[in-house]
Amino acid sequence: MLRPGAGGAAAAVGLHRQFAILTGILNPGGLGRGPVALSPGGWALLAALLLSGFATVLAMARAGIRSLWNTTRSVPVVGVVEIAPVLLLLGLCVAMTAAAGPVTRYMQATAASLHAPQDYVRSVMVPRP
Repeated sequence: MLRPGAGGAAAAVGLHRQFAILTGILNPGGLGRGPVALSPGGWALLAALLLSGFATVLAMARAGIRSLWNTTRSVPVVGVVEIAPVLLLLGLCVAMTAAAGPVTRYMQATAASLHAPQDYVRSVMVPRP
């Protein structure tokens, strides 16, 4: 069974995730810090990410063609309760893609706080009066 965003994460939010990963691979020093030579592992990860994304798009296209051009079965009826969450998630994907800058800044701030947990520890471990 194919999952949305499987493999190379070809969905809209997955595409943003791929660009963030590719940026980290191609510029490990950070944005605006100049070019850095890529390691062989970086090249391998870059190739694996791009190839898995291409394979996912190809597999999903084939599955879609099979399901859309299948004329031997009847079309199932989809209720509002079933389609509403899907439409909500698709809307969120479009919104996150349109607002990629704030999403990336939020993820970078989250990563920075995970790498420097001192502020969080100080705020949680406040001495009792």
